[in-house]
Amino acid sequence: MVCKIIVTGAKGQLGTELVKTIKNGQSELGQLDDFYKDVQVIAADLADLDICDAQSVYEFVENARPYAVINCAAMTNVDGCETDPERAFKINALGPRNLAVACENVGAKLVQISTDYVFDGCKKSPYVETDSASPRSVYGFSKNLGEQYVKNFSNKWFILRTAWLYGYEGNNFVKTIVKAGREKGFLKVVNDQIGNPTNAVDLAWHICKLLKTNEYGIYHCTGKGECSWFDFACEIVKNFEIDATVCPCSTDEFPRPAPRPQYSSLKNFMLGLTVGDQFRPWQEALKGLKNMKTYLVTGGAGFIGSNFIIYMLNKYDNIRIINVDSLTYAGNLENLKSVEKNPNYKFVQLDICDGAGLDRIFEENDVDYVVNFAAESHVDRSIKNPQIFLQTNVLGTSTLLCAARKAWTVGDDIYKDGVKYLQVSTDEVSNSLST
Repeated sequence: MVCKIIVTGAKGQLGTELVKTIKNGQSELGQLDDFYKDVQVIAADLADLDICDAQSVYEFVENARPYAVINCAAMTNVDGCETDPERAFKINALGPRNLAVACENVGAKLVQISTDYVFDGCKKSPYVETDSASPRSVYGFSKNLGEQYVKNFSNKWFILRTAWLYGYEGNNFVKTIVKAGREKGFLKVVNDQIGNPTNAVDLAWHICKLLKTNEYGIYHCTGKGECSWFDFACEIVKNFEIDATVCPCSTDEFPRPAPRPQYSSLKNFMLGLTVGDQFRPWQEALKGLKNMKTYLVTGGAGFIGSNFIIYMLNKYDNIRIINVDSLTYAGNLENLKSVEKNPNYKFVQLDICDGAGLDRIFEENDVDYVVNFAAESHVDRSIKNPQIFLQTNVLGTSTLLCAARKAWTVGDDIYKDGVKYLQVSTDEVSNSLST
């Protein structure tokens, strides 16, 4: 019988990392337990499953009858929760309740991801799992109620509180500082809020460690060590070698709709007592993110593109490749079977003429290099239908160049350091190479 694990919020920052880790059976922290070799991951994002719809949740879980559900779906925009509390409580409280009821009905385990915002931030030492929750914001209240529902409606539950999460996918503080530092050269960051920066890679790894056990309960899961947002920003600027000045300021200088906990450092106490705490020091985990170079390869499912991707992934451990291909007649994902489970490989089906789609990829990923293999190359087809050649080879290339230029521009005619664009062309641009 196939062991199934449902991951909700599967396209988010943590969900993406978690799905990748389970499917590949490994991450930067090492190999997963053999338990995960036969696991089938059911990646469910909003389009697949709205956790606020109780009936849909019950039917989805009943049909899958999973071993476990890992709930990464949440409304994490803290200020957005403050201005739209109804939506916040639907997603962060009623959503987990629906999942808890559904999991209990089929005997499945439930992992609920929670937050340091369930605490008020008034403590002077790191919070442990036995400290009482006392949220101050709508976000914190909604996540705390979600915790209560999970505990009340399910018997097999893990509640993992994390903080200051960042990773390769999606938007986060690291990417915000990198982008703003390159564009502005001067940043003011609050120095009176203390917490634990946490890499999504580390969190996904520990979710997998806990999930296969029966060590149910509440866990704090954050990077080792604590710092202020200002300290974090300084370390980001240093690691990413950004020519920017970071200056400290107070929370009062940047009033926001939602109150922030002044001190919300968490101690991974229960983790150390059970499966072990292998979270990296936050500075080390951040370096892992910086050292990774990201390639955007277009037409990577074709003959040349796929060979390039396989060669690069086999040769280098410190690169990520995002393969963008529209999968027309020349594209075949079978060419990439040998790397499809590589944790540093991601496929996106997209036409390079889709400017909005390309912009989204650049926004969500700190792309260092572009290699454009995408092209109409069947020469005889150009006689019958020259329009498709103009569409891909001219308009598509122009659209890709514009997307790269927009993402890499940090000032007037100033580009991000180290970025490169490689255009793959042909000998047929000339009559004869011998003349």
